Amino acid sequence: MNVMKTICFAGSLTMYASALATVSYTYENDNKTYVATVTSAETSISQEAINVLDSNAITNFVVRGTARLVVDKSSTFTGDVYALAPLRLSAANSLGVGPGKIYVTTNKLTTSGGTIDKEVYFDTLGLWGEQSGIGMWGGYGNSTFKKKVTFSGGGFHIYPYVNARLVFEGGFEGPGCVTFREARGGTIVFTNTPIRLTHNFPCNTAAGVGEPDASGFSRHYIFAVAGNSLARFAHPNYPFHIGELKTTVDWAFDNSTMYMHFGHDSRWDLCGTEQRVGQFEVNVPSGNPSVVTNSSAKTATLHMGMMYGPSSSAANIRIGGNLSVVFEKNIWTTIIDHAMTATGDLVIEGNGGGGANAAILQFTANGSWANSTNVTVNGSGKITIANPNALGKKANVKLASMSSLEIASGVTVNVRTLTVNGVQQPRGDYTFGSGTLRVSHPCGVILSVR
Repeated sequence: MNVMKTICFAGSLTMYASALATVSYTYENDNKTYVATVTSAETSISQEAINVLDSNAITNFVVRGTARLVVDKSSTFTGDVYALAPLRLSAANSLGVGPGKIYVTTNKLTTSGGTIDKEVYFDTLGLWGEQSGIGMWGGYGNSTFKKKVTFSGGGFHIYPYVNARLVFEGGFEGPGCVTFREARGGTIVFTNTPIRLTHNFPCNTAAGVGEPDASGFSRHYIFAVAGNSLARFAHPNYPFHIGELKTTVDWAFDNSTMYMHFGHDSRWDLCGTEQRVGQFEVNVPSGNPSVVTNSSAKTATLHMGMMYGPSSSAANIRIGGNLSVVFEKNIWTTIIDHAMTATGDLVIEGNGGGGANAAILQFTANGSWANSTNVTVNGSGKITIANPNALGKKANVKLASMSSLEIASGVTVNVRTLTVNGVQQPRGDYTFGSGTLRVSHPCGVILSVR
């Protein structure tokens, strides 16, 4: 993609200057390019300048200077826009519609309400360099990008403010990380077109997390489109703290190699949908454990490879609500050392990666998944249990074989039914490992003949 970084023209025609002498307008390039140069203070573009911009003779609009230009008037401009200086869009269609694109080559683009109906291309300078990206200011309203937003560099910043809402309808793509900086209750929505990111989203330092809003979260992400592609949600060094993630359509995430990195005081609401992720890493150095839940009456299903904490320890996260969980193709042991309250099915699939600890769900002395009425172990998967309350008394347990379950010595686990290799077993006590599984049903039938 050709991006205009510097523009050189033979000759120019000065149109007029603003009353405050902070912005001047010129024609360049045979009068086909209209240039606004902002010199000393943030200034709004005039209605007269917008009228010139909307003329059919103008094909390019260039913003130059050291201060920011605010476009707070609607425009029908269909050409290209080159932001070589700070630019803020504060009105619906403030830079027009049509095939033209907005090229942001320095600093960041600020949105303050309305609809941006052009593609936007950012020539970013790197993740920790200049503040390249999108700033949004909630006091001025919310913003929607109708068409694709693309960034080119190693990283991209989004700066929300006080409950602002930023909607991407046309897709969001780039070859790097995305940070959601200085959040104060801001919301990002991805809808209509899936996003394509080669690295992490979001990637936030502790300083970038921000203060929580009235809901208790500092930032909100809503994935309302299927087929999104990103390597990681958050980052192992910068996990998802004090944020809310919602997936409102099935398969917003469908990637068995995608990492999820959760920290403290966050929540993932599956909203009655089915999702698939890879490794689920949880690191809670302070604060409260994060939560994975489902606010919908419809059962949600989460497929994951494995779940773990630092150094492969137990994951300090709470899974609850009307939610089924499927552990798929694990290569490490998933350790459960506290109560999970999810009421949906619990499924452990077979060995997908090899190794001595493959596909094992391990319940320690305090670990349980007692509200699931259907517990299934397929293939070479396995459950190990060290306490009598790991499973609920109403659980229907289905095992691929007698080696699919191991119970510690002296422990008796009470369940409702037991099926092994497709055959339901009668009530009674069964030895698994050194412990006992006590099955209460089926109870049999008593016939009385008179």
